[in-house]
Amino acid sequence: MTEAEYDQHKAELEQMNAGYEALDQAEYAAYMHELLAKAIEEDNRREAAGMHGDDRRTCWTHQCWADECAEHPLHTHPLSAN
Repeated sequence: MTEAEYDQHKAELEQMNAGYEALDQAEYAAYMHELLAKAIEEDNRREAAGMHGDDRRTCWTHQCWADECAEHPLHTHPLSAN
């Protein structure tokens, strides 16, 4: 991901996050689910266009944010994970 793409992505996330404080718990959960779904779609699109899989912000395997499962045995020891 280039620095310009990163800056654009950061600005988009900040815009999407604006006003989330006013949401109740159920609305916030739905909002975060939608945000994750959009991020997964964007990562899929960028990877199909040539981005290296290690540059994803989301985990294709677990369908979650990459930092949530980075220590999962499937990622850290792929041959020994069941």
